Amino acid sequence: MEKKKWGKQIETLDIGDRKRINLSIYDKRTEIAKKYNAETAAKYDKTIENIGAAWWHSDRPVTRVEFSLGRDVLREWGINSLEDFRLRERAIVEYLTHKWFRLLKNPKVRGTENDAEIHPIWVRVRALFLQYFCCAEVPLVKREKPTRVSVDSKRHENQGGGSFISAAAPLHGKQNSVGAVRRCLIDVVDRYIEAHRHDIVDKYNSRVALTEVAKGILFGKESEAVEPYEWFNTPLRE
Repeated sequence: MEKKKWGKQIETLDIGDRKRINLSIYDKRTEIAKKYNAETAAKYDKTIENIGAAWWHSDRPVTRVEFSLGRDVLREWGINSLEDFRLRERAIVEYLTHKWFRLLKNPKVRGTENDAEIHPIWVRVRALFLQYFCCAEVPLVKREKPTRVSVDSKRHENQGGGSFISAAAPLHGKQNSVGAVRRCLIDVVDRYIEAHRHDIVDKYNSRVALTEVAKGILFGKESEAVEPYEWFNTPLRE
């Protein structure tokens, strides 16, 4: 959570990731006071009109609650057009204001979050969102991104080699020959195998299965190519 202050007063609370899902709760009165000028007057005068003169000229807070969604999240939900969004807007609001974020009336107790009472202010915020975004209620179904499997052994060899060097250097320090470095790297590989001996064969064969499918070879049969993610998490066991 990121807090932005104007003087001693908290102006904005930012929660989440701006590239995916982000919630901003901020002081609209402060924003207008900072940005109001001849160029922005028409826009902000309309905002003040919508708020209402009585409220605007009172001491009551003017708080804006704003969600933003990144393009990748929309794609994961199958939203590629304005019409897609309109069909799912109520489900989106339900998810954002209850599952993704909500304000509780009392301090959170681990394990009881789903049953905890919602703060009355957040109940009101949810109601206003749902009043505005009230179109057809098509449920959200997250589309998992396919797992891409590389069969470029040279690239993996270079990446793994760099990782093993990074692991060996602090263990063995400076070396003066290729042979000495080789022994250091073998030691790191042996350490890794020993630490993972209970499942390393399954991990290895699982990767073999993925790369075979990625190359269009399924259990030794040269048939049509199959997307590798269809066989993800299905290791070949002895």
